[in-house]
Order: sequence, then C-alpha cells, then structure tokens
Amino acid sequence: MKSAGGTLLVLIFNGTEVSLAGPETACQGELKAGDGPAKLDLKCRDSSDEYTSGTINQIDGKGLTVKWGSGETSKFVKGAAPVGPPEE
Repeated sequence: MKSAGGTLLVLIFNGTEVSLAGPETACQGELKAGDGPAKLDLKCRDSSDEYTSGTINQIDGKGLTVKWGSGETSKFVKGAAPVGPPEE
C-alpha cells in the first residue's frame, strides 16, 4: 500500500508476529486478537509513533484496512508469499 505521503509500505504477518516496512519505516510487534477487532501493537526503530498501534477495520480475501492511532487509515492489498530463496 502507499501511505498518504505516497510512500510504499508492506505489512507482513507470520502467525501473530507482524512487521511493517517501508523506505523510512521499520516496525515489528504482534497481532492481538480478542473479543473485539484485532489490534496491531508495534515498536518502530526510529521511535516514531505513527504506526505503533492500529486496529484492523476490514479484512477480506483481497486485503485489509488498518486505522492507526495517528488517525491515518491504510489499505493493504494481499500479495503472494515468496516461495524459496531469492534469486540472484
């Protein structure tokens, strides 16, 4: 997805572990699911708080939408997981 500023962001799930990456963004944390909407609790390397907490508002077979604590909403499109080691 592209942020409001036009920066490419990638959201990766590995079980309950979550990573958010972009040219100037590197955050890791966890997915917390309970009775209400699923939440993302991340810590970013640059100590920014723009993407540290988020609520998954919508999820379907095509992707998901996250409303961040900063007020920004991001829509992520589902992509294929890589298979095998990267080619050189």
